[in-house]
Amino acid sequence: MSLNLGATRASKLATAARTGKYAPPADLRFLKKPFAGNTAEKMAVRSDILSFLQGLYDSVAETLPDIRDDTEPDDGSVQDEYASALNAAQPNHELESEVKPMTKQSKPRKKKKSVVIQRTHQEVRYLPPGTLKEYWHQMNMMREPPLKKIAFSYFWRVWYEEFCHMKFRRQSNHSVCNVCLRHKMLLQELSGHLNARKGQLEKYTEHLRAQYEDRLAYWSLRGESRLRGKQQISLIIDSMDQAKFCLPRGRVMKSKDLSTMNRPRCHLTAIIIHGYATLVYLSDHDQPKNSSTMIELTSHALTVLEKECKVELAQVRLNIQADNTVREMKNNPYLKWMSSLVSSGRLMECSLHNLRSGHSHEDVDQFFGSLALYMVKHGRNCETSDDLLQVVQAFLDQVPRPYEKFRRASKVDAVRDWCLGQ
Repeated sequence: MSLNLGATRASKLATAARTGKYAPPADLRFLKKPFAGNTAEKMAVRSDILSFLQGLYDSVAETLPDIRDDTEPDDGSVQDEYASALNAAQPNHELESEVKPMTKQSKPRKKKKSVVIQRTHQEVRYLPPGTLKEYWHQMNMMREPPLKKIAFSYFWRVWYEEFCHMKFRRQSNHSVCNVCLRHKMLLQELSGHLNARKGQLEKYTEHLRAQYEDRLAYWSLRGESRLRGKQQISLIIDSMDQAKFCLPRGRVMKSKDLSTMNRPRCHLTAIIIHGYATLVYLSDHDQPKNSSTMIELTSHALTVLEKECKVELAQVRLNIQADNTVREMKNNPYLKWMSSLVSSGRLMECSLHNLRSGHSHEDVDQFFGSLALYMVKHGRNCETSDDLLQVVQAFLDQVPRPYEKFRRASKVDAVRDWCLGQ
């Protein structure tokens, strides 16, 4: 009579019979296991991971997509394999784990469970170039005894399921915060000194908190400007990567004969007046890109704000958000121009704000990412700067920016010298 017992279970029964046991050994597969404590502990760990990832998403991640033109050479950078899988993830899909074929036919292997990615409607944001293990080590260092360290497999699984919208940015020309880089390198070198690593982690966390508070200040001014109260107006100004605007553009430029050709690069600068207008300025490669250019563009933006948007500038408190560089706006000529506007009564107040170096990527950089993607699809064949201007204007006509109804792309042919007193 066959009882359909497995080899392991039959062996245990035979051993119990030979040793004279009064009852068969218990089959633990059919008994209720005490999962309550383990489940509670697991949920607590999952909650800690979610809190840590939400903090990264709010304070460190940036809305800076990395769009690469097929006319640009690949930098050959190698990315973390876990980050590559995370960047390829799409919400509300399943990733089937790969199972290698069995070499022995002794016992069938169970298929691993798939990772179900939860549906999410949050904005996709990008962390600086790095690896998941860096953040895993950082989180484990934040856990004080008697809390146990979190396994990397579980950390990656929670990230993949709940935060697939937080990805890693590839290595590019965008600057990386030197303070963050120094803290990360010190944390890696101090692996054998627990107290030193703990102190370094506290400094690193305080630096991230400080740059997040800077962002909160800008977001507050941006939200107040979008209310269109016409008293507090905030604008952000930045320039785009010149490599996206090499002329001429086309498939022929990928040939070997033209691969070393020194092509002129146009300059593109965007000014987003929150709640009112989006202005894009394009200039040729021989035009200067200094404080006089930024003063000229900001003056034109204020003229558009007064004439097209019907704003009385004399009652406006203007907040200008700019990149943290001394070549364009963080210098004496630009500050003198701002002072002249206030002293002459053209503006009630005027202030210049700069985020920390390496943490200055904001909504204007997301705007540039969308423009770069549009250029790859619709601006593949451009021979002159006028052709580029038409593509940019077509992008402005369809870009979804509900708060800024007025959109215009302009060509800058000449710039006056605004260096006052020189």
